[in-house]
Amino acid sequence: MKKMGSVENQFKKRHKVPRGLPKVTIVETGHKNLDGDILAIPTGWSKKNNGPLPEIFLATPAAKTYAPRIGDRFLVRLRRISKNTYEAKVIRPINISSEEILGIIKNIKPDKWLLQPIEKKSKSCIEIAPSNTMDAKTGQLVRVKILANHKSGVKAAKVIEKFPVENIENQIGLISIHQYAIPSSFSPETINEAKNVKPATPEGRIDLRLKPFITIDGHDAKDFDDAIFAEVDKNPDNIGGYQIFVAIADVSWYVRPGSALDISAYERGNSVYLPDMVIPMLPETLSNGVCSLLPKKDRPCLTVKLWIDRKGNLINHQFARTLIRSAARLTYQQVQSAHDGNPDKVTKKLLKSVIDPIYAAYKLLKSNRKKRGVLEVTHPEPKIIFDENGRIQSIKTRSTLESHKLIEEFMITANIAAANALEKKGISCIYRIHEKPSKEKLHTLSQVLDTLGIKLSQNKCVTPTIFNEILSRIEKPPLKKLVSTWILRSQSKAEYSKNNIGHFGLSLERYCHFTSPIRRYSDLLIHHALISYLDKSTSSSRLEKLLATNIGEHLSSLERRAIAAERDTIDRYSAHYLESQIGKTVKGHISGVGKFGLFVAIDDINIDGFIPVSTMTIDYFHFDENLHQLVGRSTNQKFQIGDDIDVRLIEANPITGGILLEPIYKTIYLNKTKSKSRKSSRKKIRKRKI
Repeated sequence: MKKMGSVENQFKKRHKVPRGLPKVTIVETGHKNLDGDILAIPTGWSKKNNGPLPEIFLATPAAKTYAPRIGDRFLVRLRRISKNTYEAKVIRPINISSEEILGIIKNIKPDKWLLQPIEKKSKSCIEIAPSNTMDAKTGQLVRVKILANHKSGVKAAKVIEKFPVENIENQIGLISIHQYAIPSSFSPETINEAKNVKPATPEGRIDLRLKPFITIDGHDAKDFDDAIFAEVDKNPDNIGGYQIFVAIADVSWYVRPGSALDISAYERGNSVYLPDMVIPMLPETLSNGVCSLLPKKDRPCLTVKLWIDRKGNLINHQFARTLIRSAARLTYQQVQSAHDGNPDKVTKKLLKSVIDPIYAAYKLLKSNRKKRGVLEVTHPEPKIIFDENGRIQSIKTRSTLESHKLIEEFMITANIAAANALEKKGISCIYRIHEKPSKEKLHTLSQVLDTLGIKLSQNKCVTPTIFNEILSRIEKPPLKKLVSTWILRSQSKAEYSKNNIGHFGLSLERYCHFTSPIRRYSDLLIHHALISYLDKSTSSSRLEKLLATNIGEHLSSLERRAIAAERDTIDRYSAHYLESQIGKTVKGHISGVGKFGLFVAIDDINIDGFIPVSTMTIDYFHFDENLHQLVGRSTNQKFQIGDDIDVRLIEANPITGGILLEPIYKTIYLNKTKSKSRKSSRKKIRKRKI
């Protein structure tokens, strides 16, 4: 691809005969159409030689760190959609420098500047000449372009973009935003459209404002897109059953197909939640304002009424556009405390009329969930606690209350109803799918469990129940947490797709996302489809058009980007928190073993660190791939998954998020090592370095 001219000339020769484009070719990005799609042009194309310009939609890999700009060139794989319309999947960029990286610039001497890259895999700093700093200040986040290497082999760079000056603690979220090219601001057109949205009218809506709906969210939540209510079903044919109302903000009223708001939401795909900030999918005038189900405010909703029987089975559903008025904005802790017998002034008034009925309905759904055989694997997540000045106060394990599970179960049931309604009507749907684990991942899981003395039968048909049974037999919390982690790693990633294959983890034949249109574009599309359903239409033109351009892959990719950004931000904050504790000895357990070292989960705060095998100098350790062990050649000391281990913190880098540890060796192994001759030890170390 270095000789771009020759490639373009070959392209011109191949396409004088209009038989369609090749499967793999080079395109140049042009403009965006009204739907926000990036259109591309084949390089070297001329109307005279090649005929009418084809319409090529560029499906860029959103999880990558680069956002395409006009004029960029890509090597793409084309998929023909119609006679002269194609979807282009990026194989790799052509003229975009992969040597553009982010980092923190530091002035270590009057005439010497270095860049600390943000990537964990970066092992060394990069030199920047004083004339190439763009007057950046030490400690500032910058983007640089790599120049030719020095004769000594040391990389050099020049600053091409700099970001607001902050201390590292206040830059951590910013690093992830720029690392993953997450749009953090809205266009003037989108902002203006959000400010001037048409107020919702009560016409054509069922008035549910007298029903005491409540919202239940985290204490720091600002966007409330769901409200719930439940009551006993008085129908004599459903004795012991309940009616559940799930009201979801009618975002589709404000975000019309093809509008600037719609295009912006499509490009973002979802809101991104970092420990220190939220990057919303919609402008805050909508997400935290007119769309948010604030207490004592009239709000338009798309509401589903769910009928469940005494065994928790969903026996009927009904969707409608409604008007509601939330009775209270409650937190998970508030609701749980009230249910446990400790109501406050607000929840005391709602206990019998609202809180008790929703828990009674949840009890039925919970029993059905167990009968269905849902994958019950939890993974403790770290929660960064900030003080009033935005500094890290502590890191705790995020707690899961029964009230969290209640909301989850209500939302799952509403999502099931949405998928059922659309499929029954024959309206196109974007499903939330989850494949069963692959044979390769199950084999790895089986190996890991074997080292822990746990057997996983691979002859049986794999179901979530198999994993649940394994966990139910484990009594020790640390071991259960470790096994849960490995079971989660063995699972396929849930995705969005127009092709329904069911949801393995939830044990469902069909499933979609309907309950969070403020923060997920997939849900907004389902709302448009459901409105078509309510209008007795047979299709949702917006959704069908997007399904033709592989919207599922687009949204799945953006979701992965958001998850990666959140994970990396937590890693960086964790490293920053531990930076002041260098030299401290802590307890942990080995969560992973590889030929390059050990992964250690630090107890209490659920943070992972790494022990490089190159620093384990008391012996030469080799990796046993089948047993997932590092074994000392002289001492026979073994490090394997699940072992408790005392470690010393030797490095915590808030720029990369890397945490390095060293093991505290047992005396018996240290004595064995000392008994060897110094000459023998040197040979072993020298051999390892070759």
